[in-house]
Amino acid sequence: MQQRKQAPEGPHFSVGSLLAVALGGFLGAAARILLAVLIPENPAFPATTLAVNVTGTAALGFFSVYFAVHPRLRDWCRAGIGTGFLGAFTTFSTLVIFLLGAPVALALLYVGLSLGLCGLAAWLAVRLTEAHYSAKGRGPMILEGTDAREPWQGPSQSSGEES
Repeated sequence: MQQRKQAPEGPHFSVGSLLAVALGGFLGAAARILLAVLIPENPAFPATTLAVNVTGTAALGFFSVYFAVHPRLRDWCRAGIGTGFLGAFTTFSTLVIFLLGAPVALALLYVGLSLGLCGLAAWLAVRLTEAHYSAKGRGPMILEGTDAREPWQGPSQSSGEES
């Protein structure tokens, strides 16, 4: 009799996670709409959208470390905050709509700023949150053992010294 193969470990689906994503998505979208009402976009350059995306990616960087340090938090909590709230709060779809009507030079500038600032914000949030927990003797750290300048190469082969 053949033994049945087990499915690989991965994210687990639950009704609680689905409801958390729905609630988080509702709250994230509501927060995004509230910001759009309080700080209307300038049609020439959507700075509010840029600020929302940078803030959202920084928050995702923070929560990535926070959830690694606090693994007992339920999957639904992670899903509700990350996929739900922050997924709905950040809005790259608005970026695309702006790009469709923008002059090429402005569109390229905006894409460069969005990707550069969002990447920097997430990286800084991860590093600062790791430094906070490292000072408290808590781990594991997200970027530990990797060379952040060359992430496609995976774990660093160095002797463990910080560059």
